[in-house]
Amino acid sequence: MPPQRYVLRKVPAVQWKQWDQFVNEHPRGHFLQSWGWGELKADGGWYPLRLALVDEQQQQIVAAAQVLCRTPAHFPLWTGHLAYIPKGPVIDWSQPQLCQAFFTQLNAYLRQRGALALRMEPNQEVKVLEQVPMTASPIVGDPCLEDRQESLGGSHTPFAGTLSGGQATLPLLLYPVPPIQPVRTILLDLAPDEATLLAHMKEKWRYNLRLAERKGVKVRSTSMVRRVTSTVTSCPTTCCNGRPYAGLNSRGQPSTTSGASLRPIMKMSPWQASIASNAAGAGM
Repeated sequence: MPPQRYVLRKVPAVQWKQWDQFVNEHPRGHFLQSWGWGELKADGGWYPLRLALVDEQQQQIVAAAQVLCRTPAHFPLWTGHLAYIPKGPVIDWSQPQLCQAFFTQLNAYLRQRGALALRMEPNQEVKVLEQVPMTASPIVGDPCLEDRQESLGGSHTPFAGTLSGGQATLPLLLYPVPPIQPVRTILLDLAPDEATLLAHMKEKWRYNLRLAERKGVKVRSTSMVRRVTSTVTSCPTTCCNGRPYAGLNSRGQPSTTSGASLRPIMKMSPWQASIASNAAGAGM
């Protein structure tokens, strides 16, 4: 049997510079996949797992994913955890063979280490190809399905999906979920004076800004990492169904900060994934 060309490996801490170099130089790279972001989230109770797909022939990284894992307090990962890939993975979606190798090995790797669910938010639009029966195999991937593209309209039915800009499909069943990260970026030209900027805002926005000013809210710069870390980790940056997400409760179920239990994202068998799209019109 010929040796496997693409191999998924855990990246050790000593290689953080190589990791950041790959993420920074890749067209699909995002700062939420940077090593530093994982360290920041670690202070908030997440366990950052950096996985890289290595081309054994070229001896170089060709794809990567920073997977943020969370368990109930004081429980090890193997007892059951949620896995989350923000704005990733970092991969060339136009290469079907690469995507197949990456997601197949990622699937097996996370399952073996106790992942109950994987939530992904690729830094790219997701197209729905075909709704899949619950009895279907968790490995799917027929590029020809693109001719039968459908809209889910917010359904929770699993589907086969592909990423726009390439023919590669994801080799696992997907569930549409609301995105955690902002779905779009707004660029604001700060060259005009404050009065001009306020004049171009909606009335409600102007009201909220002035209200914040009256309440004593101030914005200031800081070079202290401790302050930035404490601010970010104290915010409920992960939400589900509009509620702040606080990890897993004592029964190993996803829970909100209000204590309400959420429906598990996936069942143990077949192992499936949920996916959020950053496309406003994707209906997911």
